[in-house]
Amino acid sequence: MHQEEFIILGIFSKVPTDDLSETWVLMLDTHTDFTKTGLKKTGLKKTSLIRSDKIATVHNSVFLQKIRNSTI
Repeated sequence: MHQEEFIILGIFSKVPTDDLSETWVLMLDTHTDFTKTGLKKTGLKKTSLIRSDKIATVHNSVFLQKIRNSTI
């Protein structure tokens, strides 16, 4: 049976003022891929830093367990 996993990647809106790591991607809100005809194509609210050094794979059962154990 094939088990599904989620890939989680760190995306941060606080961007450091010093040099960025080679493994980071800066997504500027002024870039053409950020918005398209006034709609946010990326789903991000503002300039964001994507950090590939903050990556994890998580089995879907972890999410299901959290949902089952959470209360509203």
